[in-house]
Amino acid sequence: MVPSIIPIDRKLRDFYELRADYNTLAELFIRKGEYDIADGSYEHAIRLADSIRFDLVKIDSYFGIFNIYFMSGQYRKCAVQGRLL
Repeated sequence: MVPSIIPIDRKLRDFYELRADYNTLAELFIRKGEYDIADGSYEHAIRLADSIRFDLVKIDSYFGIFNIYFMSGQYRKCAVQGRLL
Protein backbone atom coordinates (compact mmCIF):
# COMPACT_ATOMS: atom_id res chain seq x y z
CA MET A 1 0.00 0.00 0.00
CA VAL A 2 1.33 3.42 -0.99
CA PRO A 3 0.94 6.10 1.71
CA SER A 4 -0.99 9.23 0.80
CA ILE A 5 1.18 12.31 0.36
CA ILE A 6 -1.32 14.69 1.99
CA PRO A 7 -0.83 13.39 5.56
CA ILE A 8 2.94 13.35 5.01
CA ASP A 9 3.01 17.00 3.88
CA ARG A 10 0.68 17.92 6.74
CA LYS A 11 2.96 16.21 9.26
CA LEU A 12 6.01 17.95 7.77
CA ARG A 13 4.08 21.24 7.84
CA ASP A 14 4.97 21.75 4.18
CA PHE A 15 1.93 23.88 3.41
CA TYR A 16 3.12 24.98 -0.01
CA GLU A 17 3.33 21.35 -1.17
CA LEU A 18 0.12 20.49 0.65
CA ARG A 19 -1.65 23.20 -1.34
CA ALA A 20 -0.25 21.69 -4.55
CA ASP A 21 -1.45 18.25 -3.41
CA TYR A 22 -5.01 19.53 -3.08
CA ASN A 23 -4.84 21.07 -6.56
CA THR A 24 -3.63 17.76 -7.98
CA LEU A 25 -6.39 15.92 -6.15
CA ALA A 26 -8.93 18.34 -7.62
CA GLU A 27 -7.62 17.69 -11.13
CA LEU A 28 -8.10 13.96 -10.62
CA PHE A 29 -11.70 14.47 -9.50
CA ILE A 30 -12.34 16.68 -12.53
CA ARG A 31 -11.22 13.83 -14.79
CA LYS A 32 -13.74 11.57 -13.04
CA GLY A 33 -16.51 14.17 -13.44
CA GLU A 34 -16.75 14.70 -9.65
CA TYR A 35 -16.93 18.49 -9.90
CA ASP A 36 -18.27 19.16 -6.39
CA ILE A 37 -15.42 17.26 -4.77
CA ALA A 38 -12.89 18.96 -7.06
CA ASP A 39 -14.30 22.36 -6.15
CA GLY A 40 -13.86 21.56 -2.45
CA SER A 41 -10.24 20.57 -3.02
CA TYR A 42 -9.54 23.81 -4.87
CA GLU A 43 -11.22 25.82 -2.10
CA HIS A 44 -9.06 24.02 0.45
CA ALA A 45 -5.94 24.89 -1.58
CA ILE A 46 -7.01 28.55 -1.64
CA ARG A 47 -7.44 28.58 2.14
CA LEU A 48 -3.98 27.05 2.55
CA ALA A 49 -2.48 29.71 0.27
CA ASP A 50 -4.19 32.34 2.42
CA SER A 51 -2.75 30.78 5.57
CA ILE A 52 0.80 31.00 4.23
CA ARG A 53 0.14 34.47 2.82
CA PHE A 54 1.11 33.47 -0.71
CA ASP A 55 -1.57 34.98 -2.93
CA LEU A 56 0.22 34.28 -6.20
CA VAL A 57 -0.27 30.51 -5.95
CA LYS A 58 -4.03 30.91 -5.60
CA ILE A 59 -4.28 31.62 -9.33
CA ASP A 60 -3.91 27.88 -10.12
CA SER A 61 -6.86 27.07 -7.90
CA TYR A 62 -9.00 29.87 -9.32
CA PHE A 63 -8.30 28.69 -12.86
CA GLY A 64 -9.23 25.18 -11.74
CA ILE A 65 -12.57 26.41 -10.40
CA PHE A 66 -13.09 28.31 -13.67
CA ASN A 67 -12.43 25.03 -15.50
CA ILE A 68 -14.99 23.19 -13.35
CA TYR A 69 -17.68 25.71 -14.24
CA PHE A 70 -16.78 25.54 -17.92
CA MET A 71 -16.68 21.74 -18.10
CA SER A 72 -19.93 21.34 -16.18
CA GLY A 73 -21.76 23.81 -18.42
CA GLN A 74 -22.17 26.48 -15.73
CA TYR A 75 -21.27 29.27 -18.13
CA ARG A 76 -22.80 32.07 -16.08
CA LYS A 77 -20.63 31.15 -13.09
CA CYS A 78 -17.71 30.78 -15.49
CA ALA A 79 -18.16 34.38 -16.66
CA VAL A 80 -18.39 35.68 -13.09
CA GLN A 81 -15.28 33.72 -12.06
CA GLY A 82 -13.41 35.13 -15.07
CA ARG A 83 -14.21 38.69 -14.00
CA LEU A 84 -12.96 37.99 -10.47
CA LEU A 85 -9.56 36.87 -11.79
